[in-house]
Amino acid sequence: PNLGGAHLLACVEADPADDLRIPRVDLTLGPKTARAVATLIARGLVASAHDCSDGGLLVAAAEMAFAGRVGLDLDLAPLPAPQPLGVATACFAETPSRYLLEIRPDALDPAVRNLRAAGIPFGQIGTFADHQRLTLRTATDGRVLDTPLDDLRAAWQRPLDW
Repeated sequence: PNLGGAHLLACVEADPADDLRIPRVDLTLGPKTARAVATLIARGLVASAHDCSDGGLLVAAAEMAFAGRVGLDLDLAPLPAPQPLGVATACFAETPSRYLLEIRPDALDPAVRNLRAAGIPFGQIGTFADHQRLTLRTATDGRVLDTPLDDLRAAWQRPLDW
């Protein structure tokens, strides 16, 4: 993933270590990933799905937690990437053809088999939880976020509150 063009850059200054190239669609992997996700959905293996375009993975995860009114514990360590990613890039890159899927525990093994058979890179990066918080861990820094969902939801809705 690359941060170029991400909404995050309109809000904060980029870190010099971030990859600021504009993300490109992989014309082989993109359609292949979309077909694999559609197949998982058609087979009833996906409880919910969200693309990671507008705001990136962390925004998509927060929106899923809002919709389900459940807490979410994320860990970026298993995030599939061709090279190590900084936290900002991992969380906010708007790289096309990435999806965040909620897979029920009883559907996890068949979903994994389907994704592997299709040659789709994936990782289990989180679990929904009984608490009303969004937490985020990284392999290098440990817990970097632990915030009430109500605070995040209020910030997310603030621009619409007019």
